[in-house]
Amino acid sequence: MNIVKLQLTWACRIEHVASGFYLSLSKRYSKKEDIAKTLGRFSRDELKHGVLFGKAYHETYGGELITGPWTFLGKTMGFIQFAVPLRWKLKTLSVVESLALSLLKKELHSERTNPYRDVLRKIQGDEERHASFYHSLYGSCSSGR
Repeated sequence: MNIVKLQLTWACRIEHVASGFYLSLSKRYSKKEDIAKTLGRFSRDELKHGVLFGKAYHETYGGELITGPWTFLGKTMGFIQFAVPLRWKLKTLSVVESLALSLLKKELHSERTNPYRDVLRKIQGDEERHASFYHSLYGSCSSGR
């Protein structure tokens, strides 16, 4: 399989999982307005990213990627973690978002362009904002803290 096709497919799926997960957490913590609002915004960002990867896939390879089950999976993952303390969830998301940002930056070091990298360039600001939010809560998580 073409590597770019695989990257677009998986990125689209992961972004939809993340959107569902953030949405689930946003609803779960609706009484903590500041957190709920931030997680809701992140959910919308991740959905937008998934749509961009899906659109790039469609424009490059034709066909549509199925996204509904992936969003549902993310919502389910958020729901089944109801007993996990919010701080632990946010710390885990901090590590995940930091890792995603480092992978994004590494991928963008390549001089060659392709549809996957084009989308990464478009979403880089959002991903930096997400990682920055967690950094403000917990500091750098890339060092294993």
